[in-house]
Amino acid sequence: MLFLKSAYKQLKMNPFMNVLIAIQLAAVISILFVLVSLIESRLEYYMPFREEFSSQGYLCNIDVTDLEKDIEEAIGDAQLVCSYWDYLMVNDQDAATDPIAETYIYSDKYLDAFTPTMESGEWLDKNSEYDGVLHAVVTPNNPMNLKLGDEFTLSNVEGVSQKAVVIGVVGDSQYTVGASFFSQTDMGNNNNFFDMYYTYNSEVEVPSNHWGIYLTEEEYKSSNFYTGDMIVYGMAFVLTEGLSYEEHQQVGEVMMTNWCAIYIRELSEINANSFDHIKEQLYILLPIALCIFALTIITSISVISISVSGQLKTYAVYYICGAKWSSCSLISLIYSLFICIVSSAISVCALLVIKNRTDTVISFGLWEIATMVVTVLLFIILSALIPLAITHGNQPKEILKKE
Repeated sequence: MLFLKSAYKQLKMNPFMNVLIAIQLAAVISILFVLVSLIESRLEYYMPFREEFSSQGYLCNIDVTDLEKDIEEAIGDAQLVCSYWDYLMVNDQDAATDPIAETYIYSDKYLDAFTPTMESGEWLDKNSEYDGVLHAVVTPNNPMNLKLGDEFTLSNVEGVSQKAVVIGVVGDSQYTVGASFFSQTDMGNNNNFFDMYYTYNSEVEVPSNHWGIYLTEEEYKSSNFYTGDMIVYGMAFVLTEGLSYEEHQQVGEVMMTNWCAIYIRELSEINANSFDHIKEQLYILLPIALCIFALTIITSISVISISVSGQLKTYAVYYICGAKWSSCSLISLIYSLFICIVSSAISVCALLVIKNRTDTVISFGLWEIATMVVTVLLFIILSALIPLAITHGNQPKEILKKE
C-alpha cells in the first residue's frame, strides 16, 4: 500500500511531464498497433485457404455447371473442394424477361473461410436454426429491391418453391469467395490467392441487371429444392495429394476439357505467386516496424531516465528513511504501470474512433493485442531496471547534495 501511495505521489508531483509521457507512449502503441494490422491484412485473404494453396492440385474456375457427383466420378481419387449454384427465381419472376439472380450456395468450407463486409445485417451462418425459411444474403441495389428483413419466395423451373428472408446485404465492391459470375477484384488475374475472390460492383452489375443471392449448403439441403445432389459452379480446388504425376496431369486435363477451359492453375504456381506478393508487402512494412520498435526502446529508456533523474532526491529520502534501492525501483515500476494504463486507454480510444469513422484495416485481433501487451511490458520492465542502474553506486547523501 505504501508503494502505491508513493507512486501516486510521484504522478501528482509533475503532471505536465506525466501527461507528455502518457501521450508519447500512446502514440507508439497506436503506431505499432496499426502496423501489425497492416501486416496481418496482407495475409487476410491467403490464410483462409492456406492448406489448399499449399497442397498438390489445381485452382479452377468451373464455368460449366454440372452435378458434383459427375465431376467427382471423372476425377477419381482427387478431392473436389467447392461451392454450389442453382437457378432460382424470386416472387414468380418470368425467366424469359426478368433479371434472374445468380444464386450461390456456400459450402461449410467457404462459409468458414471468409466473411465479407456487409452493407447491412449479418453474413450467413451455417449454425443458424432452420425453420423452413431460407436465410439469404443479397447483393446491394438489386433489381427486386430486396432489403434487410424482406421476405420473399424462391422457385425453380420445376415449380418447386420455398420461403426466404433477407438477413443481410453484402457491401458494394466487397470481396466474396468463389462467386466467379461477378467481377474480379482489383487484384484479380494475378495467378495468386486473390484469384479466389470476386466482388459485386454496382457500377458494372446494376446496368446489366446482374445480381446475386447467397445461401448456405446446410439450409439448401434441408429445403424443397434439394434432390440428392448439388450443382457445382465458381472457383474450386481439385486436390491431387497422393496421386502420381501422371494421374495429377490427367485430372488437370479432364477438368480443363470438361468444366474449366478458361481458368485452371497449378496450386504450386498459385502458392509461389502468393508468397511473392506477401513478401513484397512485408519488405515494405517490416523495416518500418523494426525502426519503430527500436525507437520505442530508445524513447522508453530516455523518458524513464529523465523521470528517474527527476525523482532521485525523492528516492534518496526514501532510502534514508529505511527503503532499499530495490524498493525505489518497485515504486518506479508501479508509477510506470499507472502511465501504461492511461496510455493504453488513450490508444484504444483513439484507434476505436479511427476504426469506426474511417475505412481502415485496423483490427483488434490477437496479434494487435499481443503487440500492445509486449510494448507495455517492455516499458514496465525498463522502468524497474533503469532506476537500479542509475542509483547503483550512488549514496543518498551525494544525491541530496547535488543541485
